Formats: sequence, structure tokens, C-alpha cells
Amino acid sequence: MALEDLKTASPEQSRLVQVGPWAILLSVVAHGATAGFLSTRYGARMSSLGDMPELELAHEPRICRRTPIRDRSHQGNTGEYG
Repeated sequence: MALEDLKTASPEQSRLVQVGPWAILLSVVAHGATAGFLSTRYGARMSSLGDMPELELAHEPRICRRTPIRDRSHQGNTGEYG
């Protein structure tokens, strides 16, 4: 549906349709080209800072997972659900 709306778009919107995919593609390529170099540089910088609170190990909070109640017979409910 959105593609149908773009076909009858104004000249300003058609320009956006032409430029948008190229901007996204350029962004992805630039990220891929610089990610390795910049992450290595960032890691070296963090290591050179020495004793920083941000570098200490952090304990992750426990996640409480609630399981769905499948069998309610232990609650005294002998009838059917619903």
C-alpha cells in the first residue's frame, strides 16, 4: 500500500524515494568499513585508562520468570477451565 502511495507522490516525495535507499546503503557500507577499526581503537583507549568504575565487573540482576499455570488441580479446582 505504501508503494502505491509513493507512485503518485509529489516531486519532493519522489526525490526522497530516490535518495533514501542510497543514504541507507551508504550508512551500512560506512558502518561495515569502520566498525572493526573504531572498535579496536575504542578498546585500546578503554584499556589505557586504568582503574575506572565503568570497567569493573557488574553483577547482572536476576530475571524473575513466571511460568504459566497449567494445572490448577492443586488449588482445589476440579472443574474445567473457563
